[in-house]
Amino acid sequence: MKIIYCWTEPAPDWGPTDVYVRAIAEDGVVLAGHLSSNICFAKLDIQHKTKLEKYATHYPDGYKLEFVEDIDNHEGLQRAFRLNRHTWFKKLLSEGVTREEALETVWGWKKCEK
Repeated sequence: MKIIYCWTEPAPDWGPTDVYVRAIAEDGVVLAGHLSSNICFAKLDIQHKTKLEKYATHYPDGYKLEFVEDIDNHEGLQRAFRLNRHTWFKKLLSEGVTREEALETVWGWKKCEK
């Protein structure tokens, strides 16, 4: 079964308990996001009917939502992040952005000058 990873991040410019909740498919496609008043509501908000419809469209044969606590060390979520960056990189190249500019934009890499 396909997996959609969900995680929260602090929303420092909002209230003290506000968080951003996001959902990314295992293939790297970002499917949803929401600003929630706390983590408990975030888990409900990311499962709103409109979001569930979007998930079902992306994975019509079924999916599982997986809430991730340890973002930095979760292998599946990190793989989805990498796939997302590769897709973004390829899109920039197809739009005529130079390879060096795309590398800097997506990965933060700059060509070393000697």
